[in-house]
Amino acid sequence: MKNLRIVSYLTTALVLGGAIFPAVTAKNVQAATKTISYISTKPLSASKADVTGDGKADYVAVWNNSGKRNIATYVAKGDGTFNELINTVSSGNFTSDAVGRDTGIFADVTGDGKADYIVSWNNNGKRTLATYVAKGDGTFNEYVNTFSAGTFTADTMESDTGTFTDVNGDRKADYVVTWNNSGKRSFTTYLAKGDGTFNEFINTASSGSFTADTVGRDTGIFTDVTGDGKTDYVVTWNNNGKRSFTTYVAKGDGTFNEFVNTSSGGTFMLDTLGRDTGIFADVTGDGKADYIVPWNNNGKRSFATYVGKADGTFNELVSSSSTGTFTADSIGRDTGTFTDVTGDGKVDYVVSWNNSGKRSFATYVGKADGTFNELVSSSSAGTFTADSMGKDVGIFTDVTGDGRADYVVPWNNNGKRSFATYVGKADGKFNELVTTSSNGTFLADKVGRDLGVLAGDRDSSINDTRVFVEQITLADTISPNSGTGFLYKYEAELISKINFINYNKFGTELDTIKSIYINNKSTYDNIASKTNIPSALICALHYRESGCNFGTYLHNGQPLGQITTKVPVGLYFTDFASAAIDALTRKSDIRDDYGLKSSSVDMAAMAGFAEQYNGTGYHDYHSMPSPYVFNGTNVYTSGKYTSDGNFNQYVIDVQPGVYIILKKLMG
Repeated sequence: MKNLRIVSYLTTALVLGGAIFPAVTAKNVQAATKTISYISTKPLSASKADVTGDGKADYVAVWNNSGKRNIATYVAKGDGTFNELINTVSSGNFTSDAVGRDTGIFADVTGDGKADYIVSWNNNGKRTLATYVAKGDGTFNEYVNTFSAGTFTADTMESDTGTFTDVNGDRKADYVVTWNNSGKRSFTTYLAKGDGTFNEFINTASSGSFTADTVGRDTGIFTDVTGDGKTDYVVTWNNNGKRSFTTYVAKGDGTFNEFVNTSSGGTFMLDTLGRDTGIFADVTGDGKADYIVPWNNNGKRSFATYVGKADGTFNELVSSSSTGTFTADSIGRDTGTFTDVTGDGKVDYVVSWNNSGKRSFATYVGKADGTFNELVSSSSAGTFTADSMGKDVGIFTDVTGDGRADYVVPWNNNGKRSFATYVGKADGKFNELVTTSSNGTFLADKVGRDLGVLAGDRDSSINDTRVFVEQITLADTISPNSGTGFLYKYEAELISKINFINYNKFGTELDTIKSIYINNKSTYDNIASKTNIPSALICALHYRESGCNFGTYLHNGQPLGQITTKVPVGLYFTDFASAAIDALTRKSDIRDDYGLKSSSVDMAAMAGFAEQYNGTGYHDYHSMPSPYVFNGTNVYTSGKYTSDGNFNQYVIDVQPGVYIILKKLMG
């Protein structure tokens, strides 16, 4: 949709990959290599629940069976091994997120102690919840739907932004969405009924500012700080370089009290997701969540613990030093996990590490005062196998039912799924592995982990935000010699913020575009030679305007052989190339502003040209990235002109943007 231009530039500093970048100017913009992250903020499993209700964590893989959702369950025996899989067939559609996992969550929504499976899905823009209630034998009933008037709000993983957690203390997981209400934080709660369905939402408004991470989710965590059995919501935030806590205490009816603040002398330490590096877990064993930050103290691992109070605030930090080496993963967090290995009700900290190719464990047993004992070590004959984050691929969970966390590694055994289990001991150490073989196929996600989860996971570091990252190196060429196009710095700054490309959603479509481009390369090259516009950019514009239909005007997508009735009105061409040359020649002043040539590879210049070709209404009137350019990346979420001059903030563009098309064609 075409619209008008007003000149303005963004000049704020950029945060990318945990580093601060200066505002982009013509002098400091350089070719840069960035990390594109596929990030999941979903819990791997239901907290302290299992699908059979026997107190032992089972292993459940939700998989794509010819487009339908199937659930394969390996029931835990109690000795650290698992029974062979049993399968549940479903008529529900498998809906993959960006790492290849189904978008559902395991949580007990019926209150019977068995983990159910719930998918929050986009039903024509509205939120609908599909629940598969666990039967108790490892299988699941067919789904039941709950329809809602609430708007489905996707993060960059294509998952809805809500969390399953018990906010009213009835032992049934409710569904709570923290959302951006004109810059303020609001909560939408769907209370669980007990039959697998949910009540319509109730809202809580707040004066607190919504602060999104790089996934598009608010940076808070649901956890029980007050110890009353109801989960509260806590945001750890940067208060002039210091760590502060904002707590919304749950009332018990699904709503929340206004926030209370805790200030701290501790330094706020940002990971590459835009979150503080601490974890909520109960270290003291009093039933109230504490906040613990493992941090790099001159190369050694130290812990800063903020013990939770019953009023929702936190005590000032207490510190624990260690001789253990701080080992960061790819997002800047230490690679350990908070979990109760000793079975005393207090979380310990365990690092599974690479000991000359073998798996070893370093356990820091938690004390009741919030500090930790020095590490104790366990060696193993098992091979250390890292995912793309640099973390070992196992999961801490109680598979024996003795109240102590064990460590389970699902691994690829010649294409089949096998399990290596290290049973936890009361002293914080682990027994040597025991192995379970299986006929099930090992199905890896894009992070290198098997698709399954351990329902009953005792890993306290999940906090509803277990993070997976797949790193892909991409180089965007941004040149200081690209003319003075008025959107150049703006586009370069947006490109610097891109850390996610949704190839999962648009991959097939992008493959189709590339085939069209290759098969018609001579046509695009001919137009490029006549207009000094890169052929890949011409193809991207062609797709955005008409789906690469060669029977249409590049100007506006109307059919060739007819006089145009849309801007520009009154044109008549019968062949695509002639019409395209005319359309692009009309934009020669914009081309020259950006210094474009047919051989150009400058992404910011091409993005600026594309946005001005389409119209700058998104920039001028809505202060947002253009979906025409940036759909399919994390910098665009919603909002679209549905017709000339008519903007709807809730409509989401459905075509890949010019940027990701160019990445595909030029990659």
